[in-house]
Amino acid sequence: MEPVPNRLALQSFFRGSAIIPVAAGKCGEFLVESAVVDRVQLLRALQLQDRSRRRLGDCVARLGYAKRRDVEWAIALRNALDDLDAQA
Repeated sequence: MEPVPNRLALQSFFRGSAIIPVAAGKCGEFLVESAVVDRVQLLRALQLQDRSRRRLGDCVARLGYAKRRDVEWAIALRNALDDLDAQA
């Protein structure tokens, strides 16, 4: 497993980009936590998202890192967990 980049490394990586790395937040981090993509793949998908203005899940699938259904499943799971947290 690769080391988790720190905030300064992320800021340096995205310098000059419209992406705010800490805002990749819930969706991107959940894809990493769910082992749909690794952190490097997430960063590359975020770069594509910045250039193409597509949804993050579309970028992950377009780059071939995961099947679209796996991304959709992870996002649906995250949304369901968010709903449970909101009800608690």
